Amino acid sequence: MLLNFSARGLLVENKKVLFVEYIIGGVQYFSLPGGSLEVGESLAACVQREFAEEARLSVEVKRLVLLNEFIERHPQNAVESWKNGIHQIEAIFELKRLEGEVDTPEQQDFGMQGLQWLSKSDLQKVKYYPEVAIDWFFEEKPAVDLYQSIKRD
Repeated sequence: MLLNFSARGLLVENKKVLFVEYIIGGVQYFSLPGGSLEVGESLAACVQREFAEEARLSVEVKRLVLLNEFIERHPQNAVESWKNGIHQIEAIFELKRLEGEVDTPEQQDFGMQGLQWLSKSDLQKVKYYPEVAIDWFFEEKPAVDLYQSIKRD
């Protein structure tokens, strides 16, 4: 089983949230932009790097709003590194755009289709991560609003 630490960002503008669209194994889903922590890198620096790489945006890290943990022993439609199971711990930060226009990079992560701004009504129609209530994305949050752990066998 792979143990992975990552940082993701919650960027809300005009009542829409920025998501990365993926299609893996024929299954479409949306995830907050972000990725794996590199050795010696802070969580805040990780999410800033990932936003620069995935969305071509410079962002300010405001505060931690979710510590999300998931364990899947037999993930369906997973990337190769997850085939034997994944235990992922991800810090999700509220962000503010500093500069740049959203643009999908030429070199993309496996399965990445592009970036999309999704509204509440859009989220009701798609599979998205993290698995929280739709309203959570749009509500005011205190720092470290939520810890959740999801286990699947």
